[in-house]
Amino acid sequence: MNRLEKDRASAADVFAVIVIVLILVTAGLGIMLYQISSKSPHTTPSTVVIDEDDIVEFEYVGRFENTRKVFETSMYDVAIDNETYTKALSFRWPETDVFEPINVTIGDGISPLDFVNFTGMINDGNILLDEMIGMREGESRHIPLKSFEAFGDPDPSKIVTLSLMETLDQVEVLTSIEFLQRMGEVEIIVNATYHDPAWGWDVRIIKEEHVGDIAELTIRNSPTEGQRVTPYETFESEVVSIDSAANEGKGEIVLRHLISAEDANNLMAKSPSEGWFILVGLDEDAGTFVADFNSEKAGKSLIYEVTVVKIVKR
Repeated sequence: MNRLEKDRASAADVFAVIVIVLILVTAGLGIMLYQISSKSPHTTPSTVVIDEDDIVEFEYVGRFENTRKVFETSMYDVAIDNETYTKALSFRWPETDVFEPINVTIGDGISPLDFVNFTGMINDGNILLDEMIGMREGESRHIPLKSFEAFGDPDPSKIVTLSLMETLDQVEVLTSIEFLQRMGEVEIIVNATYHDPAWGWDVRIIKEEHVGDIAELTIRNSPTEGQRVTPYETFESEVVSIDSAANEGKGEIVLRHLISAEDANNLMAKSPSEGWFILVGLDEDAGTFVADFNSEKAGKSLIYEVTVVKIVKR
């Protein structure tokens, strides 16, 4: 046998050994996996289905039908995932910072308190719950709701035109309750200075009077010209002027809201006195903007992606 033939024979032997080793390893893994699987309990889908009067625990994701954007959810993983679950303007983190399944009784309807992030009431909560009848634990279902079944039509009176220039009194009179609601839990001391968390400037109590059982506080707002503040939370406003002698001694603070045309239908803000609104229009020439104080869900069809976590029979 020449050298070439010997090399070929040697290579064949090595290849045969490798094949045998692979066969033995594969067989060993197969036996091990079989032993593991034979010892593991096999789970079967739940046969319990939702009926009337059952207590049901479920998770959900609420989306707009047209954009698929998420307006609320009970699930933390969905809330933090902005790439997979694009958020709507009205999406808000729950005040409690708690995401947990919803517990309801089928047939009782849904109240706003049942939802971690609910900003309004479904016209008939039973429509949503009735669609869950027949679902099993672990089952998911997409439940569509037309606008009239969900939050109804928007209220035209809640769409208002506001000025880009806002005028405020420099000196105000508030009850002690109103003052604490605005400033938080602070001690009320005449001549003390406080930071106003909403308007972003300092406030000083200049007088305290009692009218019956009610304490009235006279306060002076103390911004500076050119100061930029965020009383509407999502856009800045600039202090244009301060006239302490105007308005019969009450003084006058003039703000200009720094809004651009690109913000229309892309910005949701919170008025210090009126609540949340969507900026739906801007007329810079007229110096005005249009604010829609309706819920973003009003007039829109919704989809609730519901997953049943637990069913308790009564």
